[in-house]
Amino acid sequence: MPVLTREYARNPILLSEILETVQKLEDKGIEPTFNSILNELAARRVLSYHRTLRKYLDLLVSAKLLTINYEKAIQPNIREKQVYHKTGNPPSLEAGEKALLLHGLNWDIPFPRGVSIKTDLDALALAKISGNTAYASLEDTIVQSLKPLTKRYAERASEFIMFATALLATQKVNFNYLLRRAKQKGVEQEVIEILLCIDKALASPQPKVEDILTLYKLRNIYSHKRRQLLKSIEAHQRLDSDSLTNDMPSSNQVVEYAGKQLGLRG
Repeated sequence: MPVLTREYARNPILLSEILETVQKLEDKGIEPTFNSILNELAARRVLSYHRTLRKYLDLLVSAKLLTINYEKAIQPNIREKQVYHKTGNPPSLEAGEKALLLHGLNWDIPFPRGVSIKTDLDALALAKISGNTAYASLEDTIVQSLKPLTKRYAERASEFIMFATALLATQKVNFNYLLRRAKQKGVEQEVIEILLCIDKALASPQPKVEDILTLYKLRNIYSHKRRQLLKSIEAHQRLDSDSLTNDMPSSNQVVEYAGKQLGLRG
């Protein structure tokens, strides 16, 4: 399976500017080639570096916001022109288990499920490309996958919560963004409950955990992210960690899932 390349987040405003530029060129009867798009953006002092534009255009094509056609140039010995056109569709990203694996999920899933989502430019700006597919960020993947699972596929929700717990306890996460997106999609409570389970397991002064050795190794990692996690929760909603739903993992399970994610447990 392909892996994600390390990339910085894009600017959603710049993504919008590029889309508008393609439309403006078409309205003027000018072919929206790579060079004409770059010239238009440079003239408006929006973007002038061709490699940056290339990455943005590749992302827009992968998310099915733009199509690209290769057309023969009039001059001989000149490589084909790359002509872009808007599709009129919202950004399309891959989420689900396939995305989680590409974000580092340390689980053997023989037939990982994909979830195709329609989203916005904020999510697209954080997306990553692998092959010809744009994959949602870890935060958007968790939120977008929890939404249908909690509504239509309750029998699979517990498995996905296990994966989400393992990654949220161990990976670098933008908790403010995660909870903002969760609120927009109606799964804020579920996400907060997972985070509270993680905090209860890894920060409690008297943890009810059997694998103490793994716990202390996980605590060293979690201590660096706990402050941001708790601040993010407080900014959105306060929940009592003693009133969690039955579907949420126990402290033993949090240590088990997070330990497996880091290779500390089998």
